[in-house]
Amino acid sequence: MLRRFLQTFWWLLLLGILTMFIFLGLEISASKTAIAAINRLEAVPVEPLLVSIPLPGQHFIKISVPQSVVQEWQRVVSN
Repeated sequence: MLRRFLQTFWWLLLLGILTMFIFLGLEISASKTAIAAINRLEAVPVEPLLVSIPLPGQHFIKISVPQSVVQEWQRVVSN
């Protein structure tokens, strides 16, 4: 029961982190003292991702993010 709770907790935490990355990343703008503007699309990958979340005891939760989801992130960031 505790293991199931921890797995759910880590999934929700990852989802929250990814959501913050997407939506807070949209608020980033280059400062007026910057030499060049930063292309935010370069920060978002275009290939499928494998995210590893460390757990106690040198175990990891490995989450595969399919290319279709990554492409959706690209579309959201580019708009």
